[in-house]
Amino acid sequence: MEIPAKGCEIAAVEPALKSLDIEGQVVTLDALHTQVDTARYIVEEKHAHYLLTVKGNQPTLKADIDLLNLQATAAHFVTQEKAHGRLETRRIWSSTVLNGYLRFPHAAQVACVQREVLHISQNKTTLETVYLISSLTRAQASPEQLLELNRGHWGIEALHHVRDRAFDEDRCRARKGHAPRALACLRNFAISVLRLLNVRNIAAALRELAADASLVLKVLGV
Repeated sequence: MEIPAKGCEIAAVEPALKSLDIEGQVVTLDALHTQVDTARYIVEEKHAHYLLTVKGNQPTLKADIDLLNLQATAAHFVTQEKAHGRLETRRIWSSTVLNGYLRFPHAAQVACVQREVLHISQNKTTLETVYLISSLTRAQASPEQLLELNRGHWGIEALHHVRDRAFDEDRCRARKGHAPRALACLRNFAISVLRLLNVRNIAAALRELAADASLVLKVLGV
């Protein structure tokens, strides 16, 4: 959805979800949208579930989850994958014990996700830890399922990563009228065409197409 010139993404969530039939589905949102009103709307109005990321923009909620000390025990589920020169290990701890002080609408469980990445050629390891909060009960979503939902969310975010990096979208100065929406649609179209052609490195493909405009016609089958 197009964000109003003087608005923000938070206000666009409800209009974006309004026309969708998502009863019983799970809505995943990043930390910006971990908001009380958004959580209530998803559960009470749309009769769906949420899985939200908790970071520094909700310091009290983050501190309350911290107090649960989720990582004090062995991880409840672990995955490990090797690809693209990286060995990636994901661990998750979850809990339905909210100790009464963790107050967030319809919260049923919280989780801690740790992503450890070994960059093999550099022999360098990076570690990222995030917290999650969800209206899904343990019966509705095990730690394994929560981890899969979290990974699925960032799979969708990969589209935005390509737009931000390969197309340098954040620095685009088009702000008036329908130009921002039209340009976003064109970028999505270009990405979709390249994905359908099984292009793995979109940035490299864009450079090649820019160097020889006749290739664009071949890509489009013209």
